[in-house]
Amino acid sequence: MKKLWGILLFGFVAIISLAQSPQPFFRNFTTDHGLPSPEVYEIIQDSKGFIWFGTDNGVSRFNGYEFENFGFEDGLLNNVVFYLKEDEAGRIWMGTMSGNLYYHEKDSIFPFPFNDVIEQFREQFHSTNGILVKKDTVYLGLSGMGVIAIYPDGTYNFPLNKQAECLQTVKSNTDLLLCYQKAVNKTSVTPNDWAWNFYSDEFQFETKIPSFSLAFSGGNFFGVELANHYLLNTKGQFLLIQKNNKSVQWQSAISNNVSELSMGPDGEIFVGYTEKKGAEIYPDLTAFTERRPLVLLAGNSITDIMKDRAGGYWFSTLEQGVFYCSNFSYRVYNEQSGLTNANIRALAVKDSESFYVAADDGSVYKMNTKNQSALIHLPGIDEPEINEMVYSPHFDRLWIGGIRIRYLEDGHWKYVLDRNVFDKRAAASKRLVLSRDGNSIWGCYAQGFMKIDARSSEIQYRSSEDDLKQRTLTFYEDNDHHNWIGNVSGIYEFKNNQLTSPGVDYALFSIRVEDINQMQDSTLVLGTKGGGIVLWKNESRIVINEEGGLTSNMIECLFIDQKQNIWVGTLNGLNKISYDPLMGNFKVENFTMAHGLPSNEINDVCVVGEDVWVATPRGLVQLGKSPSQQNEPQPLLKAVWVNNHSVNLDQQHVFNYYENNFQFHFLTLNYKLAGRINYRYRLEESEKWNYTTNTSVNFPRLSPGEYAFEIQAQNEDGRWGIPLLLEFRILSPYWYNWIFWLGLVLILLFLMVWLYRKRILQLKHEAAIEREMNLLKQSALQAQMNPHFVFNCLNAIQEFIASDEKTKAAHYLSRFAQLVRATLHLSMEPLISLEEEVGILENYLELEKIRFKNRFDYHIKIAAEIQAFETMIPPLLLQPYIENAIIHGLVEKEKVGLIDIDYSQEGNCLLMEVRDNGLGIFHSQRNKQNTAPLHKSVGMSISRKRLTLLSNKNHPGSIHIKELKDQDGKVMGTLVRLRLDLNQIMDL
Repeated sequence: MKKLWGILLFGFVAIISLAQSPQPFFRNFTTDHGLPSPEVYEIIQDSKGFIWFGTDNGVSRFNGYEFENFGFEDGLLNNVVFYLKEDEAGRIWMGTMSGNLYYHEKDSIFPFPFNDVIEQFREQFHSTNGILVKKDTVYLGLSGMGVIAIYPDGTYNFPLNKQAECLQTVKSNTDLLLCYQKAVNKTSVTPNDWAWNFYSDEFQFETKIPSFSLAFSGGNFFGVELANHYLLNTKGQFLLIQKNNKSVQWQSAISNNVSELSMGPDGEIFVGYTEKKGAEIYPDLTAFTERRPLVLLAGNSITDIMKDRAGGYWFSTLEQGVFYCSNFSYRVYNEQSGLTNANIRALAVKDSESFYVAADDGSVYKMNTKNQSALIHLPGIDEPEINEMVYSPHFDRLWIGGIRIRYLEDGHWKYVLDRNVFDKRAAASKRLVLSRDGNSIWGCYAQGFMKIDARSSEIQYRSSEDDLKQRTLTFYEDNDHHNWIGNVSGIYEFKNNQLTSPGVDYALFSIRVEDINQMQDSTLVLGTKGGGIVLWKNESRIVINEEGGLTSNMIECLFIDQKQNIWVGTLNGLNKISYDPLMGNFKVENFTMAHGLPSNEINDVCVVGEDVWVATPRGLVQLGKSPSQQNEPQPLLKAVWVNNHSVNLDQQHVFNYYENNFQFHFLTLNYKLAGRINYRYRLEESEKWNYTTNTSVNFPRLSPGEYAFEIQAQNEDGRWGIPLLLEFRILSPYWYNWIFWLGLVLILLFLMVWLYRKRILQLKHEAAIEREMNLLKQSALQAQMNPHFVFNCLNAIQEFIASDEKTKAAHYLSRFAQLVRATLHLSMEPLISLEEEVGILENYLELEKIRFKNRFDYHIKIAAEIQAFETMIPPLLLQPYIENAIIHGLVEKEKVGLIDIDYSQEGNCLLMEVRDNGLGIFHSQRNKQNTAPLHKSVGMSISRKRLTLLSNKNHPGSIHIKELKDQDGKVMGTLVRLRLDLNQIMDL
C-alpha cells in the first residue's frame, strides 16, 4: 500500500510541466546601462558596425562598451525618434514624431534643410511612417497623404496618390517603398475599395486585395520582400503576394497587433507584437505559413527586431529598453520555464533519454530529452544544500550528496545510515561517485572519504578510521579497478587502506585535484585547481591549460561523452576538449556568455544522447549549435592624441622629435563579449605582443624613428582578428643630423680661426704697443745718458780753453760736434749697425783720449764671423762702461792705461766685452765711498735697464762685471761682459 501511494504521488508530481518554453539567454539594456529611455522604437546597424536606437528621448549609439546619446543639447530638437536609416554617404537619418527629419554626420546632429516642406503639410497627415534616402532624395511616408519625395534642391512631389495610408521601408537590397491606398475615384470605402501599391525609384505596380482578406481591426502596415513573394501585414492580416502575378497566395488573420515585421539576413522572419505579447521568430517562410514560431520575450511589447552582422539578435521594447541574444540555439530553463530556482547545482544521467536536475533550493527535477516540455518536479528535500547527484541503475536510486547523503526511493527521500555516530543521519558528502560494478557509492567530504553499500545504503568504510582525514575532493575507480583519490595535496592511489603517491616526480600531481575521469584508452583525466587539465597515461603527460585555450586553469567538473570529448567546467566558462586526428593534437572549444550561456560559472555538465546540458547559477542550459566562427572585427580607431592634442594620422604621420607622447584610443565592435575584449598590441613587428583589456594605450617619450602601431582583438573563441596598423614617424632632433654637426664643426672652426686671428692681432697690437713703450723708455734712457756725456765733453773743452790750448779746443770741439750730431741722430733710432756703433765709440774714445792727455789707449776688435754692416744693435750700450773704465779705472792710474773692446758671436747672441787694466771696479767703488764724489754716475744703471727692456724671457740679456787679478791676487783691471740676443733685437 505504501509503495502504491508513492507511485501515485510520483505520478501526481509528474504532471507538472513547464510554465513557458525555455528561452535563449538575453542581456537586457536599460537606462541603468546608459540608454536614454526604456521606450525604444527602432534599431539599425550602420556600415561601421555601431548599433543605433531610436527612443522617445533621443538617439543612442552603442559600441559594446557604452551608449553615446544624442538629444536636444546636440541639436535633435524633436526627441521622439520613430525611424532610423543610413544613406549611401554614411549619414544616419532620423524620423521624429513631429515629422521633422535630422541626420547624424561627423558626430554632430543636423536638421534636414527642407523640414519646412514637411511642415507645410503638418495639418494634413497624421504621422510619418518610414524614411528612405537614395541619391540625396528623401522619401518620407505621410499617413493619409502617401509618399513625398524631397529632392536635393528643395523641390518635391508625391509619386503616389495622396490617399496612400502608409509607407514601409523594406529591408532588402532594392529598398522598396511599400504602401497601400484606397481605390481611386471612390466615394465610399468598402473592403473591395482597397488596393496595394508597390513603389520604388525603378517601378510601380498595383494589385487588388479580395474583400475577405481585410478585417478592419486596425493595426499597422508592414512589408517584407522575399525571393518570390511579398509578405505584408495590415488590418489584422498576414498576406503573401506572388511577385509574378501580383495575386494573394496565402493569408492568415491574427488577433494580436503587429508592431514589427521584418526579415533577417539569413531568411528568418521576425514578428513583433504590442500589448506585451512578445516576439516570434520563424526560420523560413514555410515555418511562418505553418505558424511554427519560436516565441520570445513574452511580457514585452516589441517595436523592432534586428539581426546584426555577427549573428546577434536585438529586440527593442516599449517598457524595458533593449534585449540582446548572441545565440538562439541555446535553451535556458529558469523560473520562467517552471523551475522554482534557477541556480542549478548538480546533474545526473539516468539513461540516453533522461537525466536529473537539482537546484539550490533543494528542488529536484527529471528531464525527458525526447519530450522537453515535461520537466518533472520530484519531491524536494528539506535541507537545500546539494553538492552532487549520482544515479544507481542497478537499484534505480537517485543519490544526492550535501549536508546529508540521501537517496530517492518510492517517491521519498531516505538518509544514508551511519551506525557509528549518535546522529545516524550525519553522513555528508561534497561529491558522490558510483563504483564500476554499481554496488557501491563513494562519498568525499572534509574529513576524507567513505564507501556506501548501494543496496543497503549503509556506510561500509570511513577513511578517518585509518587516520586518513585529509580533505578529499573526488574518487575514481579506473578500468583496471585502481582507486584514485583527489585531495588538496594532489592525486593518490587508495590501496590496502592506504594512500600511495603515483611515484612520479611531477609538479601537477602535487596540487589540488578537483575531479578525475578516464577515457576509453585508459588515459586518466585530472582536473586541477590552478594547473588546468592533465592527461596521464603511462609515461605520457599532456597538459591543457589557459595557454592551450582553456577559459581557466581552475577546474570545477569533468565529463567524458561517448565520443570521448572531454567537457570541462570552470568558473570562467565551459570547455570542450577533443582530439583532432588530422592535426594529431587536442583542440579546445569554448562556451561562455559570449556564446549564449547565461553565466560563465559552471556547476556541472553532462551529455545525454546528442544533447549537452550545463548547470549554471542562472539556469539549466541545453547547448545548441553555435554560429559559425568569425574572425574578430578589425579594431576601430577612435582618436590619436599626441602631446595631449588630437591628430589625424591620415593627414599627418610625421612628427617632430618633441611630439613623442602618443595615446591611441580604439575599440572593437563585438557585442557578444559585452565589453570584455582582449587586445594585443606592439609598436614594431620585431617586438613581443603586449596584452590589455583597455581601449587605450599610452606611449610616453618615444624615441625618434619609424613606428607601426599594430593592434588586434580576440574574439569569443580565442582567435585573433584582423589587425589595425597605423604607421607614423618621429623625426630626429636637428642635432642628430650630420648636416647640423658638419655645419656646427665648420662654424666652430671658423670661430676658432677668427678668435685665433683676433688673438694674434691683439697680441701683435699689444706687442707693438709694448715695443713702442720700450722704444720710448729706451729713448728716455738715451736722453738721460746724453746730457751726462755732453756735460763731460763741455768740461773738457772748458779745460782746453782755460789752459789756452786753442788748437786742441778747436779740434776737440770739431770732433765733439760730430759726436753730438751722431748721438742726436741715434736717439731717434732703436737700432744701428755694429759698424756705426764702433765708429761712434771710436769718436768718443778719441775725445776722451784728448781730454785726458793720452793717458790710455784702446783697441776695438770685431770677430771675423760677424758682419758688422748687417748686425743691428741698440746704440751706445757699451759707452757707459767704457766711460766708467776711463774715468774710474784708468785716469787715476800712473801708467798709461789700455781698454780692449771685443765683439764676438755665440749662437744667436752677440758677446761684447770691455776690458781695462785700471784699478779695478770694486777698488774704485771703495775709493768713491771714502771720498764722497760730487758726481754720481748713472750711465751703468741706465745701460742695465736698457738691456733688461731688450731681453727675451727665453734668452735674457746679461751683464757680468768682474775684477781681473793675477796669480798673487793683485787687481789687474776690470772685465765687463754683455750678452745680447740678436733675434730679440731684430723684432724691434
